[in-house]
Amino acid sequence: MGSFAADVPVWLEDTKENLFQDLRQNETYVFTASPIDETGRFVVHFSNPLGINNQNALDMVKIYAYEKTVYVDIPETLGMDAHCMVFNMIGNKVVNQEVTEGLNAIPAPFNEGYYLVTVNTGRGMVTEKVFIK
Repeated sequence: MGSFAADVPVWLEDTKENLFQDLRQNETYVFTASPIDETGRFVVHFSNPLGINNQNALDMVKIYAYEKTVYVDIPETLGMDAHCMVFNMIGNKVVNQEVTEGLNAIPAPFNEGYYLVTVNTGRGMVTEKVFIK
């Protein structure tokens, strides 16, 4: 927690128990796990996931993939352009391009598999894992 600025909210989401915990208030989370639990059971949020009034502008940026295309949707109300990078699972950068407000379609003629898409705006970064068919 000490590596994040004090004004950055940090929340832990337990998707199995449908619980949220403000890690700024309590850094310890006790849970019981099973080998059959989902691998993505825990999600860390850097904004308050419980309050729409506290929604971070970056939460409005959507990243997803369909077949051989990565989509980056930056709502026009945010008024920002950004830089998009796509990395394969061994860390090689396979795309490096500017994106603008609105829906951006980025061709992804890569091998089938998972990729990390990072969008860097003037307000911070958003990263999502996508699957390319």
